[in-house]
Amino acid sequence: MTYIVILGLFVLIMIRAKKSQIPNMPENGKKVSFAEQCFEKMAVLLYSLFPVCGKTDAAITGSLVQLNPEENAGYVKWKYGVRKIKVSIIILFAGDVIALLLWVGDGKDNNLVDGRYIFRKEKGEGSKEVHLIVQREDGEEAEASLIVEEQRYQKEELDAMCDEVLKLIAGEALGKNDSWDNVTKDLNLMDKVKGYPFSLSWESGSLQVAGDGKINYGGKEEESVTLVPIKLKIEYHDFLKEHTFYAKICPPEKENSFSDAVTDVLKNMEEVSYANDKVSLPQIIDEENVTWTERKEDKSIKVFMLGLVAAIVAYVLSDREVQKRVRVKSKQMEEEYPAIISKLTLYLGAGMNTKGAWEKIAKEGNKLNQTGKEINPVYREMLLTCREMDSGIAEADAYERFGKRIRRQKFIRLTTLLVQNLKKGNAALLLQLRQESIVALEEHAAEKKKEGEEMETKLLFPMMLIMGMVMVLIMVPAFLSI
Repeated sequence: MTYIVILGLFVLIMIRAKKSQIPNMPENGKKVSFAEQCFEKMAVLLYSLFPVCGKTDAAITGSLVQLNPEENAGYVKWKYGVRKIKVSIIILFAGDVIALLLWVGDGKDNNLVDGRYIFRKEKGEGSKEVHLIVQREDGEEAEASLIVEEQRYQKEELDAMCDEVLKLIAGEALGKNDSWDNVTKDLNLMDKVKGYPFSLSWESGSLQVAGDGKINYGGKEEESVTLVPIKLKIEYHDFLKEHTFYAKICPPEKENSFSDAVTDVLKNMEEVSYANDKVSLPQIIDEENVTWTERKEDKSIKVFMLGLVAAIVAYVLSDREVQKRVRVKSKQMEEEYPAIISKLTLYLGAGMNTKGAWEKIAKEGNKLNQTGKEINPVYREMLLTCREMDSGIAEADAYERFGKRIRRQKFIRLTTLLVQNLKKGNAALLLQLRQESIVALEEHAAEKKKEGEEMETKLLFPMMLIMGMVMVLIMVPAFLSI
């Protein structure tokens, strides 16, 4: 019932979100399905009603702004919070629906009817175990399990089938032998004949035949074969018929006794009603009225809890994903730093001013997308700086804002040189840029060397495993040849 209430709550929120005329969040012009739009609107509604659900700390907010420098910080924070809520809602909704389906499916598979009847399976379908909870009038409860056998055959049917089984066994139990009078190979002993309800058991007075049909000669293969009387018992509940063969077979058959916490009255009721199509459970035990309910394993709760945990984990891990994207972006920009310094030095040396050289580098970097290559994020940041200067922001302030957005020491050094050149004038700017270019290349080479050393460390363990395998392949044949 809880799952239906939760599903109804989802529907109410969806209706409320639809009536509220909440706008969709565009995803770079991509088309979104109707279901995704519904969940998106639900997330926006929940964010507006409970802003704490999409709350992000200052570090994550700064990372989001760094990843989306062209968008407003408040809008970026709002969009990220809504997306976190949407993912959690989708996971929780899927878990609730699956749990509801399992709960409904378990409800249709009730074995207990009208609180007192348990229907047997048809003939040949086997038995079934039913877990029950019995409660007395004083409120005391007890749990019990009842194995309900399938409907049984009548004696006339059993006699006819037994003759058929004997004919089949007489040939199949020989295995690869030609006849019972000349058994020289292992026998094919069986405890069941397909298509018949009988249980087969064998008894032999000789240890010369193993229980699985293998012949044990005891190191005396040349001696003559001993004729051993083998008694076959064909059983089906109370039905029993015996037949004797003469061969080397001895399969001991052990029957597991029914030992459980089931009361004697349950066992007696089951045995008495073996010919009926259902078992009537007693309504009075020890002169006390009782009621019966079936104890079943509810898998829906586990699925729902799994969905709930997955939704919480997805919500929490969203912050880690943002931090990972920031690290990737920072690494990409730092790898491009030597190229930017080299180009800036080249253009300034050719006579261009600082702003013109900056704009040319930014436009060249953004043109790479036309060749199918991915644009490095640093060129997007440089282009954004160009737009800021075109909109009226002072050139020095635009460079400072660029450094604050990037938050990397290398680019802060570069912007510091450019700002000093604009504010105080610096005739040695070109020389400083050339020195910075040399330093950048050296730092880039050192970073690549460090990455290579880290990769070698990671590969050390696999290499040791391979070396151990090679040593085993060499040493084992050498020791075996001694």
